[in-house]
Amino acid sequence: MARGFAHHSAALSLKHAIVEMDITDGLRFALASVDIVHLRPSGNAPEMRCYAESSSAAGAEVLVAHCLGGLCED
Repeated sequence: MARGFAHHSAALSLKHAIVEMDITDGLRFALASVDIVHLRPSGNAPEMRCYAESSSAAGAEVLVAHCLGGLCED
């Protein structure tokens, strides 16, 4: 796992390690599983948007659910 990313993986309830992060337009990270998640604030609404790329639609849905669920937990 890339140094410094372990706590982010745990906070977002991710099964795979974060291997790369980019904060250019929100928070975009690549996982060891080669999936990608992009979190960013909406430009026109008071909400967080989460986009995911995975090898399957079901995999992307799981990533979004885990990330948004991890953000909402106390």
